[in-house]
Amino acid sequence: MKRSKSIRRSNFLHVFGVPVLLAILSAFGLISALLGDGIWDVLSWITLWVPVAVIARHVWFADSGKDASVSRGKGGDSALEK
Repeated sequence: MKRSKSIRRSNFLHVFGVPVLLAILSAFGLISALLGDGIWDVLSWITLWVPVAVIARHVWFADSGKDASVSRGKGGDSALEK
C-alpha cells in the first residue's frame, strides 16, 4: 500500500515542524542582532531565548513521559545499575 502525499506531509510536519520553527527563529534572532540597535536588539534577545526556553522546559519536565523511568535508569535490568 502506498501512502498518500497528505499523510507524508503531515508526518513531516509532525516530526520536523518545531525544529524548523526554532531554526527560523534562531536565524532571525542572529540576523536582527546584526541589523541595528534598539528594537532589533530586543527582537534578537526574544527570538534567541525561545529555543533556550523550549530546551529548559523539556529538561525540567522530562519525567512526564511514559518511558522516563527507563531512560533515566530507574527501571528494567540496566547494565549501568550493577
